[in-house]
Amino acid sequence: MSIVDCSKNHNRVAACPVCQDRDGIPIPRTQEPVSALGYVNWEYRFLQNASGRIFVIDLHDLNRNLSMEALELRLLGLAPLEYWQKKFPPRNGGTTWELAVDWLLRQGEKVGVFNWKASR
Repeated sequence: MSIVDCSKNHNRVAACPVCQDRDGIPIPRTQEPVSALGYVNWEYRFLQNASGRIFVIDLHDLNRNLSMEALELRLLGLAPLEYWQKKFPPRNGGTTWELAVDWLLRQGEKVGVFNWKASR
């Protein structure tokens, strides 16, 4: 998972790829901590609504048998633990991270191919 930061000090006249699409139209954010932006090839993009950062989940990374701890850290970078625990109630004392990843990927698929104009 990689991160693209929006400095929030950008010139509002020029389109910011995180806050605005190429036409300068603001990208709406939801009440959820994370919004799916879509996918490109094997990369799924998500907006962390509080910070404006874009997270990329690469399926090739997931295929490399990441440790459960590494997967948890990546998802905690996207949304707080309380969010994941509420959305995917703990089983045997822990959050079901595989269900969280599956849910994220399905959300990305619902949005479709990543396109700035479609992410308004």
